Amino acid sequence: MGILLIGGIITALVLGFIVAFLSVKGIYIIGVFEVVVALALGYALKHLMKISNYDIFDHLHYLFIGLIVVTYVSNQYFQYLIILDDAGFQTVNFWDFMKARFEAGLTLNSIDTGWIGLVISWALQLIISYFIGLLRLNTSLTSYLIKRVDPEVFNFAYYHFVKNKTEDQVRLELSNKGWTKTSDQDQVFEAIASIGMASEINRID
Repeated sequence: MGILLIGGIITALVLGFIVAFLSVKGIYIIGVFEVVVALALGYALKHLMKISNYDIFDHLHYLFIGLIVVTYVSNQYFQYLIILDDAGFQTVNFWDFMKARFEAGLTLNSIDTGWIGLVISWALQLIISYFIGLLRLNTSLTSYLIKRVDPEVFNFAYYHFVKNKTEDQVRLELSNKGWTKTSDQDQVFEAIASIGMASEINRID
């Protein structure tokens, strides 16, 4: 889990800086960057998950939520640092900077939406990145769980579940075929369960 945590935080901070830099330079595209952030975090977790051999979805889910928050909070802080560096100000602290942002609000196509528009835009950032990233994370986890199991064993167990056999009955069938290790059987069940989990998330999205 340590590899996932450290690697995830580093990725989130790098993304936060990139988004901040592009925002300050005026080339931030609403909607596009949220998707890029989601896919980048999902891609990073995919490889970190393989390196650390960690596959507990609930923990990965919570970590992903935390990384989204770190990305966008650090984005605001990096914007603060970049603007201060460009302007040469040294006396404005981060909280004064955020207060000024709220007072300035958000202007879209010459329409001043005020602080409400700003808050809504931040909420949309989190929501878009969350749902797209969650789909990416689940797809990666499902692929990882299935690929680490022998296709013959997976298909054999899946066939018996389709026949409405219980987990104990399927374990017995696997044991009769020589797949007796409980840990190996657990990996098969995790792979099969991930398919159902992926279907549920796809319906939500």
